[in-house]
Amino acid sequence: MTKRLICLDTETTGFSHEYDRIIEIGCVDITNGWEKRESFQRYINPERSVPSAAMEVHGLSQEFLKQFDPFPAHIDDFLEFIEGAILIIHNANFDISFLNAELKRYSKDPLKNEVIDTLKLAKEQFPGKKVNLNALKDYFNINIQREYHGALLDSEILAQIYIAMHTTQTGLELKTTQITVSTEPSKKLLILSQEEITENNAIINSIKKAI
Repeated sequence: MTKRLICLDTETTGFSHEYDRIIEIGCVDITNGWEKRESFQRYINPERSVPSAAMEVHGLSQEFLKQFDPFPAHIDDFLEFIEGAILIIHNANFDISFLNAELKRYSKDPLKNEVIDTLKLAKEQFPGKKVNLNALKDYFNINIQREYHGALLDSEILAQIYIAMHTTQTGLELKTTQITVSTEPSKKLLILSQEEITENNAIINSIKKAI
């Protein structure tokens, strides 16, 4: 059975998963290719202030977020959407640590999904170069503009980057990605098996060129 591929991103009130909170989750399922992608997005009330420095990044104010439900209201829908999928995340440790911290607050188990960290893949492909989303977007000529960061928007960008990395470049193999989540009880390494790597390469090879 082919595993689903989901690009995921979060926006938060800051950089500490211990003190800050998730305020947006965005996911894009590209299992069936870009043209048939399915999306999941939620704004989340952090029930705390949003620092001005964070607002400068994502543009989401505390006043705007007050109209949405807190994290517990979104847990079941989120977990159902990503169930059994391989998660594609740029700088995965950040997002995974935040998600697991939120799940732990509400007595939920940490995520057990396998993860592909595109930051690690990009560093291997472009050693010594900038490999943030903006730099990769420009490199692959992806025509998505953004004034602010956004979880769903950045997941859309990441989806096109991931597809482009596997359809426009030669010599790039899908590599096993290991992620140590330093704050979670399981301390689990998330590793793709060789069978799953083969399945993923088959999926990517069948996806039409995205750019």
